[in-house]
Amino acid sequence: MKLPLTTYFFFLTGIVAILIFPYAYKCKKDQLTISFRPQAYWKEFKVVLTFSLAIFALSLFQATATQSRPIILSMFSKDGASSVADFRIVEVIPSFIIMLSGTFSGIFLPKTSEMVARHDQLAIENFAYKWTRLTTIVVCSLSFPFFIGGRDALSAYVGSQNANLYIWLVIWIATVIIQMHTTPGFALILAYGKTKILVIFTAISCIISIILNCYLSRFLGVGSAIIAYGVYVLLQIGLNYVFFYKKLLKLRRMKLFWDFLAPTLVGIVVLGLCFLIPFNKLSFWNHNRMYYVLMFFIKALAWFIPYVILIFSLKLISFKEIKSAK
Repeated sequence: MKLPLTTYFFFLTGIVAILIFPYAYKCKKDQLTISFRPQAYWKEFKVVLTFSLAIFALSLFQATATQSRPIILSMFSKDGASSVADFRIVEVIPSFIIMLSGTFSGIFLPKTSEMVARHDQLAIENFAYKWTRLTTIVVCSLSFPFFIGGRDALSAYVGSQNANLYIWLVIWIATVIIQMHTTPGFALILAYGKTKILVIFTAISCIISIILNCYLSRFLGVGSAIIAYGVYVLLQIGLNYVFFYKKLLKLRRMKLFWDFLAPTLVGIVVLGLCFLIPFNKLSFWNHNRMYYVLMFFIKALAWFIPYVILIFSLKLISFKEIKSAK
C-alpha cells in the first residue's frame, strides 16, 4: 500500500490494541473482574511491582549475557567481522532448540504458582522430578541429532567450507541441554518470589561471562562467546543446585540431577553406537546441499529411533505420562 513506516506502525499498534475489547468482554463474562474503573490497591500493587522489577532485572542481565556476545566479538577479536559471521551461523541451531524447548516456560509458571500458593510440597516435588526428566528427554531429542549430523547441517546451511564450526556447535548445544533441564526448577523458584539472591548472582554471572568473553575473543574467536556463555549457564545452575533446590524448594538434589542425567546418558550411549556406523559409505551422489540435508535426516533417525525405544524400555517415559502432559 506504499505506506510510510510510521503510518504502518500506527495502524499496527491500533489493530493490536483492539484486542482489549474481547479481553474485557471475556473477563467480565467469566467474572474475573468486578469493574474496569481504576482503583488504588497499593498493598497488593507493591508485591506485584517488586516481583515485576525483579523479573525485569533478571531478564536484563540474561539478555546482556546473551546479546552482548557478538558485540564483544566485533570489538575484541582479531577479525571482528569474521567472528561475528561465524557466531551468527552457529547461533541458528541452538536458538531453534531453545525456542522449541522454551515453550514449556509459559506452561510451567501458572502451574508452579498454584502449587506454591497451596503449599503443596508433594505436588512441588512430583512436578520438579517428573518435568525435569520430560524436559530433558525433549531437549535431548532436539539436540543429539546435531551431535552426529551437525557437519551436514552446517554444510547444507552455509556450505561445507564452514563445517569446521562443528566443534563450537557441539559445545553450544551441550550447554543448551544443561541449561534447559532446569526450566521446571526455575519456574518453581520464580513462583516463590525469592528473587533477591537470584538477581544479584545473575548480575555477577553476567559480568564474569562478559569479562571472560573479552579476554578469550583474542585467542578463540567465536569460541570465546560460546565458552563464556557456558560459564554463565554453569554458574546459574550451580546456584540452583547449591542453594535454591535444597534451601527453598526442599528437593532431593541427587534425585533431580539423576532425572536429568539418566535420559542424557541414554542419548550419549546411542550416540556412541551411531558413530560406529559407516555413514561415509553412503556417498551415492554429488555432495550438494540436498545430499547434506538427506544425510542429516538419515543420521538423525539412526539416533532418534533407538533413543525412543530405549527410554520407553527403561521406563524413563510412558504413554500415560505423555497423555497426562497434554
